[in-house]
Amino acid sequence: NGASVGPLGTELRRAVALGPKSASTNGHAANGDDELLLWDSVGLASTQVAELSEKVGLKVKAGDSLKMLGVKAGPSQEFASAVALALTGSDRNLLPLNFVKSRLAPPPVRKVGRRGTYAIIIGAILLIAILAVFIDLNLHETTLGGIQDKLAGISKPYSEVQGVKDKVDFSDLYLKNRGTTLDVLREMTIAFGDDPQIVTTSFKIEDDKDVKDPKDLGRLRGTLTGKTTIPALANRLVSVLQQNPRFSNVNLQGIGSTGGNSRGRGEQSNTFSVEFIYTPNPSKTGATK
Repeated sequence: NGASVGPLGTELRRAVALGPKSASTNGHAANGDDELLLWDSVGLASTQVAELSEKVGLKVKAGDSLKMLGVKAGPSQEFASAVALALTGSDRNLLPLNFVKSRLAPPPVRKVGRRGTYAIIIGAILLIAILAVFIDLNLHETTLGGIQDKLAGISKPYSEVQGVKDKVDFSDLYLKNRGTTLDVLREMTIAFGDDPQIVTTSFKIEDDKDVKDPKDLGRLRGTLTGKTTIPALANRLVSVLQQNPRFSNVNLQGIGSTGGNSRGRGEQSNTFSVEFIYTPNPSKTGATK
């Protein structure tokens, strides 16, 4: 048989490495005198036996299998393996492997049970969630701090602008709610003109209590008393007021003489009184004159 014995030598080397002596010597023979007994039932050539010796790393010695086992008579050579296995089983120290206490790595011992593992996972998730909330809170606090700083920076200019706005709003409120008194005085001053021979001694104005139409709300009723050295000036004043659409029911009361005036020039001073109704926004049809 000229077949290669390389694969067989590799398997034999692995078996030898797992043997008790190889284990105690870290996989190497204790000395160069160790031999491997070969039971040759196929008739290997001497070159093939030498190749096995090289592959295994031990000297391979062929011989009679039954004689090597110490069996003097009995079964034929083909049963040598079974006889060897039986003899090996009779003494456990001869077994190459101890299946009770094998040298294989033991399975890892679980120090934490399944519930403990779930508890660790849940705790880790909660810790991550707490950290995320804490980081988010810090970010919001930082943003809030920046906004507060900006507000503090614009608070002074805003206060100044607000002060001006308050004054303007107050002025607008006054102008909107001042009533029509100033408007009546203005119209009356225009009607008097700049003639020094007619003057006003008293002026009274009040809300008209006889207003019934909502459109006439704000209408005023007034009385003007004055003096003049020329009675025609009083008549002219009444005429001017009657031509103004904002004035209605303009009536001139009797003119009376009061003698000399305070200037001592002997001129006769005449008093007069004018009653009127003032409507801020008269209708197109106008009021009774």
